[in-house]
Amino acid sequence: MGLPAIGVEQPRLQSVPTTNEPNDVMRPAGPSDDDGPAAPPFAAPALVLLAAAAIFEGYMWLHLIPGGSLRPSGLLFAVAIVPMTYALTRCDPDHRSHLCRFTRLCSVSLPLLGVAFLVSHATPWARLLGAVTLVFAVSALVLAAASEHRGTRRSPAG
Repeated sequence: MGLPAIGVEQPRLQSVPTTNEPNDVMRPAGPSDDDGPAAPPFAAPALVLLAAAAIFEGYMWLHLIPGGSLRPSGLLFAVAIVPMTYALTRCDPDHRSHLCRFTRLCSVSLPLLGVAFLVSHATPWARLLGAVTLVFAVSALVLAAASEHRGTRRSPAG
């Protein structure tokens, strides 16, 4: 071992990142603390139940259930679906949350269509309300399946 040459800079070894040091490479694939609150753990099953109720209501509005009639509970469902949808979904601020935003948009449009039906009592408004309710149900089911798929992919293999 000789003495280092004067004026020649010696190469330095860089430390290997540990789990204690912040590093973008070491960041887990799951949501970070900066993403806001996560959806509740029962969100996917609750979205499936909400979609099942929406399918029933959509069929009622479309008169596809024999003997089905338009009930005030259908309008109550259209109003109550908005806070339930917002409580059960968490839209990421990135570009991958189009389905979440679409589901929320459908839920917001249901009370508006219900008010339009109440004002006019026209059959086309009832049909449109039924169709949008069914579209909401499909998007809620797809969103629940996607969130469950992400949850199983992130869970550690045991």
